[in-house]
Amino acid sequence: MAIETTECPSNNKGGNSPLGNIPFLGIWGDHIYERGEEGNHPARLKSCKEMVKAIKKEGKVPAELIYLPEDLEMYGNSHIMMQDSNNEEIANIISSWLKNNIK
Repeated sequence: MAIETTECPSNNKGGNSPLGNIPFLGIWGDHIYERGEEGNHPARLKSCKEMVKAIKKEGKVPAELIYLPEDLEMYGNSHIMMQDSNNEEIANIISSWLKNNIK
């Protein structure tokens, strides 16, 4: 579980992820591109998308990246989503994913 993590591992030898045996959920809010290169957020998001793709390719465990503005049309989240006004909704997204994907 990663919320706007600093970066996802990119050692994808042969398309495999070093985290290929670990279920993964990444959540990203908006304002990533508005921040520009400060903090390198666009590259961080890209690294996580690539890692999720590699984990899914291996097919051993569930992996998903939720980019809130694109995937759920949810806007206005900061980098620290647990302090945002919709933090309960974010918590419900995480809880639901865990219930549906972790056995």
